[in-house]
Amino acid sequence: MHTGTRFSMRSGAVAALGALLLTGCGTPILRANFDTNTLGTHPPPELPGDPVGDSFYLSSPSSGSAVVVTAPAGLSGRSLRYQHTAPQSYNRFLGFGGKEVSASSLQYWAVWNAIPQLTPNVPLDVWMGNGHFESFGTIRFLNNQVLVATDNRGGFTPVGNFTNGRVHTVVVKVDKPSGTYRISVLGGEAPVNTGTRPVLTPAALSTTRPYVYLWFGSDGVSASTYTVDNVLITEACPTDRGVGACD
Repeated sequence: MHTGTRFSMRSGAVAALGALLLTGCGTPILRANFDTNTLGTHPPPELPGDPVGDSFYLSSPSSGSAVVVTAPAGLSGRSLRYQHTAPQSYNRFLGFGGKEVSASSLQYWAVWNAIPQLTPNVPLDVWMGNGHFESFGTIRFLNNQVLVATDNRGGFTPVGNFTNGRVHTVVVKVDKPSGTYRISVLGGEAPVNTGTRPVLTPAALSTTRPYVYLWFGSDGVSASTYTVDNVLITEACPTDRGVGACD
């Protein structure tokens, strides 16, 4: 366990979708909108406000790889800018951990809004899993493509595209009884959906503290950033069926 541009009207619609997602059903087991965090710093290990017991993890707090910023156009209030700064990839893990919940819970859902600004050939992996970095399901943003992990050995296959500078919403659903997950990316040129796939690490389903992770996996430094806001983890779908995320 852990210790230590200009935007189109479509972008505005995605931001509105994010607000809807955050007010939907399901008791939050993690909520992070960064509005009460200090600009220019990273959030504390214990996230403020409700729910009590959720957490923030940064593998190298001194690296400057995650700082709270005034939200860019398309997001609101304050956001967290995750950036490809630390030269060693192992110093770049960023995680959001849910409070402890019952082992009998049937589903985990995660949702967040973000603006990618990624330079060529720098992969950004995002996944939901347990507190030991093990993954239920993983997607990768790379060279304007969204790819889904096919195994835990570095295999990926394309499932769609994303657009630099455009707000998108990521929705993750994990169904524990069936051992499956689905990840959607909404707000690009066309919706991206991985389809329902087997969980990559079935043993991770026993966790009672689900995490969302971000990770720039390449060594070196680049200008790549991923500005994230309104991170939510729940045990029920965080939106109504009108936007299609829960279908």
